[in-house]
Amino acid sequence: MRHSCFIAAALCGLLAAGPLHAAQESGAPDKPAVPDYERIGRFIYAFHRTGANPEKLRDPLVARRAPPELATRAAELADKFDAIVKQRVTLPDDELKATLREAELVSAALWRWREGQAQQESAGWTVSPR
Repeated sequence: MRHSCFIAAALCGLLAAGPLHAAQESGAPDKPAVPDYERIGRFIYAFHRTGANPEKLRDPLVARRAPPELATRAAELADKFDAIVKQRVTLPDDELKATLREAELVSAALWRWREGQAQQESAGWTVSPR
């Protein structure tokens, strides 16, 4: 895990920033929720530092050639990232941390899969598309 120390530091920043919608947590449900852009920004930064990127997670090559479980995890992670960033969902800190851990795992698995594909192609093996 290349960036584990950095991710841990980013997570500390997420936790220190407080809840995503402070107005809702303060017991004022009639006030509109104010997004915490600083916290969301730290999440986005930490997500990308894991090596994950929503566009790469949705890459058609991954969907066609990667093992089905990995392709599904990658697509679900990209959807979850979009939902968090566009504030369609509000997640507690533990779930944000779990999302970043999943991003790190999926990114590493995709990297290993791509390296395997590159080695097969450089060895002259033909990889047929699914």
